[in-house]
Amino acid sequence: MWLTKIVRGQVSGFRQSSRQSFRVADRLRSELKLKLLLMVLLNLWVYVPYWFLQRHPLFQPTLMPASFLDRLIPFWDKSTWVYLSIYFLMPIGPFLMNDRREIARYSLGVVLMGALADLVFIFWPTYCARPDPAGTNALYRALVAFDHPLHAFPSLHAAFAVFSALCASQILREMRVGRIWRCGLWCWAVLILFATLATKQHVLYDILGGSLLAFGAHCLGMGRMGRMGMIGRSARRGTTPGYLLPTLRVGPTTNASYKKYDALI
Repeated sequence: MWLTKIVRGQVSGFRQSSRQSFRVADRLRSELKLKLLLMVLLNLWVYVPYWFLQRHPLFQPTLMPASFLDRLIPFWDKSTWVYLSIYFLMPIGPFLMNDRREIARYSLGVVLMGALADLVFIFWPTYCARPDPAGTNALYRALVAFDHPLHAFPSLHAAFAVFSALCASQILREMRVGRIWRCGLWCWAVLILFATLATKQHVLYDILGGSLLAFGAHCLGMGRMGRMGMIGRSARRGTTPGYLLPTLRVGPTTNASYKKYDALI
């Protein structure tokens, strides 16, 4: 009897993991051309002004002061590997999305972060004091040669680390993926923030500014405000997206809920 239960449990677990794998594969294939196109366009939107303003500042740059935490964390060039791992974290959320309107809300968040950061970079350029790269590893030397010290505040690296973790954990929650994976995403994002300080690319104030920018962009795009706006517009058309249905009450009060959300937008 006990052996039968073990075998059944293993088979059930295998079927569940197989369904999960198929679901992930379906999400990755869904709207793939749109995702690839937006990946190119959004990167151009963010990084072209970033690099141009780094090399052609319009005003005298301001040195960002170091906090107690910056003095506490020593320079560690080997953390460059963790610093650059953000480019593996960033695609997780958008590539697991399977609805065009959700992808559009993610894109809105990225556009807002890029636009607001560029305004700060134009009118208040800042920079951080960096250590001498002599004697450091090749990856760190390549990083500082490519990424100039300007545009310290707000840290777009911190902004995209936090925004990516917010979006990816939200999608994984919709997929009913275990909490341990979502915790792992946040641990990864925190390590990236630590590496941002350890490589002396930014100081604590830059990290705080970038994180605040990420939370604001997520709230307006992917968070409650963006979700409520989509519910109201979809309710008027009578086509509520499937991933929003759990947030609505099913029953006689549904129409009242629609009116409530419409009144808020």
